[in-house]
Amino acid sequence: MSHGRIQIDGRWYVLATGAPAEENPQTLKRDALFGCFDRYGDIVPWEGSGLGLYAEDTRYLSRVELRLDGARPLHLNTTVRDDGSVLAVELMNPDIQRGDRIAVPKGSVHLLRRKLLRDGICHEQVRLANHGLEPVELTLELSFDADFADLFEVRGTPRERRGVR
Repeated sequence: MSHGRIQIDGRWYVLATGAPAEENPQTLKRDALFGCFDRYGDIVPWEGSGLGLYAEDTRYLSRVELRLDGARPLHLNTTVRDDGSVLAVELMNPDIQRGDRIAVPKGSVHLLRRKLLRDGICHEQVRLANHGLEPVELTLELSFDADFADLFEVRGTPRERRGVR
């Protein structure tokens, strides 16, 4: 039963074991482009999630992660516009420690991520606002990966051959 796939009567089947409630995907769709993101606005690869940015039955982005000084921000709120074209995610910084002191206290920096699908492109805007009394220095990291997997692969059907990225 490797990776949630089993074989029944010679046919492969992907077990639908469900996802934790906090990992239910936030889905955007516009024409032939659609994206499935977690509540943080990230695409974090984990078996069976199906998270990604897709066009024409191919997953182009298999990983997008935002970090502040190497840490995942704390989640505040996530909304998807009724027409499914815009995702808005509100986050805040965790306590950021440098040496033996807290350099940036939790909640000092508010982040607003907006993702918009338009004209076959996923646009993302990241806005940071410092609500603390002192200026702060942070490293904002965005990590990406692409696997160019087709929908059948994402759903668990193994391929004998595939292209090279």
